[in-house]
Amino acid sequence: MDCIADISWEPTFLTTYPLSSPPIAKILTWLSTSSEPHLYDKVVVACLVFGNVTQSAEVCRELIHTYALHKTLLSVIHRAVEGHEQSKKELESLPAGVRVETAGAGKGGIYLSLLHSATGVLRNFSVPKSEKATLVDAGALDAILAAVGMEGVGVGQAWYSAAGLARLLCVDCVENCKKITSPRETGETTYLEKLLQTYTQAEELPTKTEIARMIVSILRCLSSSPQDSPAAHHPGLARPLWDMVLQDKWAVIRSEGLLGLALLAKGSGASELWQEWGDKEWEVVDKLDGRDLENVGVMIVNIKNGECAGIIEGNERVEGLLGKCLSGKMAEVRIEEG
Repeated sequence: MDCIADISWEPTFLTTYPLSSPPIAKILTWLSTSSEPHLYDKVVVACLVFGNVTQSAEVCRELIHTYALHKTLLSVIHRAVEGHEQSKKELESLPAGVRVETAGAGKGGIYLSLLHSATGVLRNFSVPKSEKATLVDAGALDAILAAVGMEGVGVGQAWYSAAGLARLLCVDCVENCKKITSPRETGETTYLEKLLQTYTQAEELPTKTEIARMIVSILRCLSSSPQDSPAAHHPGLARPLWDMVLQDKWAVIRSEGLLGLALLAKGSGASELWQEWGDKEWEVVDKLDGRDLENVGVMIVNIKNGECAGIIEGNERVEGLLGKCLSGKMAEVRIEEG
């Protein structure tokens, strides 16, 4: 089986074995064995194969609309979550001296591998713009919440995979962005609120960064009509964005965070943005230059021109920073007079 996964990387694989061929049909059947523990390795291999071949929008569309592979993969995720929870209970029932407190103890690690593998294929499916809403309509957001609801040793990778899928589903898709920020039909809190809870609980920076980047994607996508956007009034968005600015591992992530803050500053989120703007934030902002400094200037101008203008009125430090921003390429930016 490992050989199949290896050769599926080859550009000629689908030419030799089209999606309609018997070998691919056989591999598809492996995914339905996710409730049979002795066949879990086949499920993982099947996910590796489809992860390798879904590098084009055309292949993604065919696997989604002809074979409904996305629905099968979402089922794999839910079964993996259920299996992981059951394995935790089995482990906890053992005497304390027998328990193995390591990642992958018992069958838990197998279920985490299943989830990670299935999510990887769904991430490929979520790249084509035309398929994003289809995935969410099929229940992708519920599967994501199931994944980030997992607890225990080793779940960090599962959280990261799920958060990355959520971000990709929000990129350039107004329908998904509105759905993730709106109250669910069940009356429960929004999907975004659940993911923000995951943000506060996560320890790994990559997971937190994926959720923060998802917020930027949502704000960018809905910025053209903030008055109709639930995101414009959704609490808890400023802290993840500021954390993107404070981290020093990736300059591009810092720039993306500043863009998100500039967009958040257009509406009522400006108040929360200002509340989170403390000494650490000032220390970083004061040292910015180039395009990052321009985004800071846009952020301040948006606050001044928005409904929360009063929160920075008369603040000399803000005015000094804005003057620094306006002395460069932002000189033509217009600030509306109240």
